[in-house]
Amino acid sequence: MKRKLSELIAARVPPVPPGTAAIGGTWSPVNYLDAYLRSARILVDKAESEDMLDDLAVAVVYQQRHSLELMLKDVLLGIYEIVDLKKQLAEDSGKTYTGFEPTAGALKRVDTGHRLSALLIDLEHAIAQTKRQGLPADLRALVADFEAIEAGEPTRFRYERVPGRSLPSGKHGPLQRSFPVRVHIDIRGFQTRLEGISAALFRFSKEDATETASIGEDIYLETNWLMTELYGRGLLE
Repeated sequence: MKRKLSELIAARVPPVPPGTAAIGGTWSPVNYLDAYLRSARILVDKAESEDMLDDLAVAVVYQQRHSLELMLKDVLLGIYEIVDLKKQLAEDSGKTYTGFEPTAGALKRVDTGHRLSALLIDLEHAIAQTKRQGLPADLRALVADFEAIEAGEPTRFRYERVPGRSLPSGKHGPLQRSFPVRVHIDIRGFQTRLEGISAALFRFSKEDATETASIGEDIYLETNWLMTELYGRGLLE
């Protein structure tokens, strides 16, 4: 009798005690974007139902903001991986790759950068150069809205104090309170917009659907094709 995949996995993976998470490895891959976006939704729902939005605002918005950063980086990394695969394929064919390549600065930003607008500029450039479909209409506006409330300091929702304005010497001024004045944040609105953008970026169309594939699906399919081609040539294990 054939066993279900879930049963085979269960047989290979030892049980964990109650209240313990098991992540990583072959059987428990981590989807960071999904984890942060879903946890933000849970917090929003819980905080709203218990009238705790003010108390949990910084934790919720931090997860929302990080979700947005991961969306930008996931698409960028997908495009950059395709570039690497195409270069390998060209080299194996004895040809010179002449297509789009990210700059050293863009590669550094996608690895260690946190400025949303800078990542968005890199993404828009990569999409234009690789002739891919456009981004969701609300993405640029959402990036601008998040940067408006963090006012030039991406860590504002992570720490109680942030560096002051840059001095003529190039150094930062004394630490200041992250929120010295009262601000209003549309947390529920942010969550709705984030989930809509995520769905538009990474939606997978059904075979019988007439809707256009998302940029995430395009990247996934092209990556799979390139990897299959390289594997067939013995260039991937």
